[in-house]
Formats: sequence, structure tokens, C-alpha cells
Amino acid sequence: MNIGPHEEDRDITEVSARFTRGAHRGGPDALIRMGLELALVLVDAAEAAGSLALGRFEHAATRCAQAGIPIEAVHAVLRDSVDAGLAAPAADSPGRRTARDRVEPGVLSEFLETLNSVVARSYAN
Repeated sequence: MNIGPHEEDRDITEVSARFTRGAHRGGPDALIRMGLELALVLVDAAEAAGSLALGRFEHAATRCAQAGIPIEAVHAVLRDSVDAGLAAPAADSPGRRTARDRVEPGVLSEFLETLNSVVARSYAN
């Protein structure tokens, strides 16, 4: 099973040698190295999941274009959906902040810009 795009490049014996029973005897450096390697696997998995989600989104936008839905309507629904999702409370607890309050200011516009460019690309094809 490949988790990330770089997993197929790894040598099986190299990976299994790192995770043998005696590997913990290497001290703190070995634990830090193993933690960093696991973090890289998680980053690779997140990138793969993001690519998959964007691919599905692009397919949906292409179907909207083929159905004759105006691009302005798709952009408006996209913006409203993101706003609604960010306005929802984080949990049932009223003391919790909304997702919008936890997102860095530039990240939201970058996210919407990415989604809008996917829509534009789908409509251009």
C-alpha cells in the first residue's frame, strides 16, 4: 500500500531495518528521526488526499459547465458554501470559536482562489 507519492521509491529492506525491534535502543536521536519520517508520511498522505479532492471538485465543475450552468452561479454557490462551513460552530459548545476565527486571514482567500481557478479551468475546457 502506498500512502504518499514518494513511498514507491523507498527500499523495503531500508524501511524494515529502521523499524526492527532494537531500533528504540538508538536513543533520542533515533526516536526524533522516526518521528520526522512519520510526519513526512502524513504530509504525503495529506497532499494525496488534497489532490484527490480537487480532482473530484474539478470533475463536478466540468459537469456544471456541460450542463450549461453559468460560471457566476457556480462561483456564488462556492463562496456561499465556504462561508456557511466556516460560520458553523466548531462543536456544540457555545464557548468554542467558529472555524473562521481559527483560520489565518490569507489562507481563506488563497483557498477560495484555488477553488475558483479550478472552476475557471473546467469551464475553459
